[in-house]
Amino acid sequence: MSKILSMLATPFWVVAGLVSQTYVVDEVNGPGVSFTSIATAALTVPDGAVLLVRPGNYTGFTISAKGLTVLGGAGVGVTGPVFVDGTSPTQSVVVRGLTMNSLNLCLVQPTKVGVSNCSGPVLLEEVATPAGLFGACIGVPLWVQNCSQVIVRDCLLAGRTQVHASQVVFDGGDLFGWVGNNPSNPDSAGLLLVNSKAQIVDSAVRGGNGTASLTVGSPGIEMDNSDLRLLPGASVEAGMGVPGTPSPTIVATGASQLRIDPSVPLTGPGPQTQGIQSQAVWMPAVHAAGGTAGGSLDASVTTRIGDLVILVVGLRGAPTFVPGLADDFWVAPSLYSFHTIA
Repeated sequence: MSKILSMLATPFWVVAGLVSQTYVVDEVNGPGVSFTSIATAALTVPDGAVLLVRPGNYTGFTISAKGLTVLGGAGVGVTGPVFVDGTSPTQSVVVRGLTMNSLNLCLVQPTKVGVSNCSGPVLLEEVATPAGLFGACIGVPLWVQNCSQVIVRDCLLAGRTQVHASQVVFDGGDLFGWVGNNPSNPDSAGLLLVNSKAQIVDSAVRGGNGTASLTVGSPGIEMDNSDLRLLPGASVEAGMGVPGTPSPTIVATGASQLRIDPSVPLTGPGPQTQGIQSQAVWMPAVHAAGGTAGGSLDASVTTRIGDLVILVVGLRGAPTFVPGLADDFWVAPSLYSFHTIA
């Protein structure tokens, strides 16, 4: 029997802000507006507040040591980096609906979105980094460091996304590496995992294409001492580059573990994997849509006939190990009694 789904891809804390204090952010200081700057609002509002951001262009901002929900949408642009750091296990952060639309941010700023030292859940949803001159950005569109529960949902991340010492779920969206244009400015993988656990569902990951006569294309994913699960709906593709020097689709070093659902395509000019023995394992996957605050959440599961699947919605918690199961549950251990099911 297949394993019960654990690291849930569904962002199950998105309704947390319904009873919180709500503030309106608008660069045009009209009636009912609380702030004209996201940065000032994020610094000023109390822990657990909700920011409703109206269309406009805003500078970057930092959410530090507090729970906060930032709800943007169409027409909400950010011209500087966004950072989240230092949250406790009881503090949730949601950043939704931001487009980083500054060419300077794309080509100069090393990190576009940074999430570090967060013990509480962090959801990044519908966040887009700029495409730049060659279809991607130099540097890191998303840097995650020392975080226990991060979900990246329906995001467009152009450049080399990096995850260090963290647990992350990529649920929908597109990650694609920088396209190199000369040997001193090489292309990059779409995703780097270091000492981390990650799962990818309904997401495409692509390595950067090198210039045909100058640089080698990059793998789609690079791993070092990490555990990766590729679930139904995911795909990984290596970049194209110098003829005769094909890139593998996934490269791993150290004590890494790679589990791939048989439905997931790995494509590229080189071998599918290098430095790791992958396991083909049928795994259930949650596919979620909706989930905005005050709205509805639709979820379905891709699995096989005969599998037992338990879908839990609400009551978030840090990843919790349950004896007898291969992967962690992301629900609060104080609210559930865990038992192995044979």
